[in-house]
Amino acid sequence: MVAIASMSGAVIAQKPAQYWPQWRGPEATGVSTAAKPPVEWSETKHVRWKVELPGRGTSTPVVWGDRVYVLTAAPVGVDLAASHDSRGTRGQLTPHRMVVMALDRKTGKTVWERVAREETPHEGYHQQFGTWASSSAVTDGEVVIASFESRGIYATT
Repeated sequence: MVAIASMSGAVIAQKPAQYWPQWRGPEATGVSTAAKPPVEWSETKHVRWKVELPGRGTSTPVVWGDRVYVLTAAPVGVDLAASHDSRGTRGQLTPHRMVVMALDRKTGKTVWERVAREETPHEGYHQQFGTWASSSAVTDGEVVIASFESRGIYATT
């Protein structure tokens, strides 16, 4: 936890308003002084792209440069549609991949994905709302740090 807090401070000092490098944004307030987001949107209005991700994750995406970073936990050996189906394997204590993904900010295409860990989780979660990838990553534009709770904290480039 200290490494994440320390890195967050370094991120804020480098690019205070330009990116969204951590949960709740550049100053940890949930507010951006640089962005002008739309005040309304729908399935078709003000949406640049949508992409279906493997598994399930409820972390806040973080943004740096042309990358959006997300975390997910995907069951091993299960197709994409079933990997986030609340009636299927989600929540069962079966082997899962804890994954950090980098998406292209303009297109949503996967640039890279790194498996931080693959194992059978030792605890369950809330079947309707839970996930094994709920913490948000933090980045300074070079290193991405991801926490998968009791499965560990990982750094990747």
